Amino acid sequence: DDLLKAVTGLYFISRAAVRDHVPLSKIKKDMISLGFKADIADVFVHHIHSNRFNIERVSMRNRIHYPRLERLKWRIDLTISSSRLKRVMVPTVTMQFFLDNGRIVNIDLSVEKFHVLRYNVAKLLLQMGTLNRHPMIRIMNQLEEEARRGM
Repeated sequence: DDLLKAVTGLYFISRAAVRDHVPLSKIKKDMISLGFKADIADVFVHHIHSNRFNIERVSMRNRIHYPRLERLKWRIDLTISSSRLKRVMVPTVTMQFFLDNGRIVNIDLSVEKFHVLRYNVAKLLLQMGTLNRHPMIRIMNQLEEEARRGM
């Protein structure tokens, strides 16, 4: 029962350490404060350090994530006439999204809806740029970078 608790604890420690880029010195200090012997903490930290790249690669491959856009094809279709009307002349924007999970998503938009989509994407990109320039985000990014270098 104690072995199961120790293995489970080591698993959660290693998962959090790799995910959050925790410095190795902090991992060792925290393990000792949890009651692990110093030599066990040293061995564990050594294995985390030597296998960090493989652990990160596997965790990135196994994580849950939204599909990413690999490619986008678009065109403008012009409906000249229909079975009901002789002359329609209505343009539509047809977009085809190729996702990294192999799915292909097709969307047909009226010109008005396309402009609404374009406006909202531009607005979102502007807000993201404003957020990235915020001083607090810069400080957080700097601290994360220092923590990565400190490993």
